[in-house]
Amino acid sequence: MLRMRLFGLCLIGLCFVTVFAYSDFSAGIILGQPAGGTALYEFQYGMGFDFGFGWSFLQNGGMTVYTDILWLNRDWLIINRNRIPVFYGIGFCFSNLRNLGLRVPVGVIFPIPLNRNKNRLDVFIEATLIVNAVPELSIPMPGIGLGVRYSF
Repeated sequence: MLRMRLFGLCLIGLCFVTVFAYSDFSAGIILGQPAGGTALYEFQYGMGFDFGFGWSFLQNGGMTVYTDILWLNRDWLIINRNRIPVFYGIGFCFSNLRNLGLRVPVGVIFPIPLNRNKNRLDVFIEATLIVNAVPELSIPMPGIGLGVRYSF
């Protein structure tokens, strides 16, 4: 339990360090399965790292920590000349201090500009297929979430 708490604190600390070092970073919350904190660092146009932590309320519950590499496609969905990023990716999750799995997230981001496009709110919808590999191969309930991130 202590290791998980230390890992969570390190992850949160990494989020704060990244905020001051880069401009394409956003952080916020996600409600759903799991519910908790989320962050996205777009290190290259159209490609980024998504990471987060949360509490799962279904199927035995417990803490979940995850990270994904995401591809953001801004050309697939255009509404009234506004580009709506569609994302998909692959990553890992660690849950309940015993399950290690593969994640495949897909979703849509609705950007809301705040001040001349420098800062924005990203409202997003995400669905995630999870395949647990350790300690046994299983497919739990898929993750579904609605979240908001503030871009720094």
